[in-house]
Amino acid sequence: MQLLREFYEHVSPPSSAAIDQEEAPPPPPPPPSHESPRWHEPSTPQELAMLSMGCLEKMLTIFQARQRNSQLQTERLERELAASRLQDENLSSSENTNRINHYHKETPKLFSTTHRESANITVQ
Repeated sequence: MQLLREFYEHVSPPSSAAIDQEEAPPPPPPPPSHESPRWHEPSTPQELAMLSMGCLEKMLTIFQARQRNSQLQTERLERELAASRLQDENLSSSENTNRINHYHKETPKLFSTTHRESANITVQ
């Protein structure tokens, strides 16, 4: 550490202007501009409450917009789900109809014979 200090002192000795600046007090803050500051420390509980309410009102509009978007997306997804379920029902009923028709085509004699036999039954 001492080696670094000696190196720094020998390579770049401090100027008298730098020494004067170190001892001088910091410059005064710039004059206030005409724009209001983004945040200032509230001095009373009422002022804190007013600032808090303003902040909450801004957040409320943001969250209401998010909620509205979420609701619209949910409704869209519910419509898509209902349409998908209806399409599945239509496809499954179409498949069942095709199976029944296929079954009837494969066994027409069974149904026609049974029907004829039942028509020829006489009650005693």
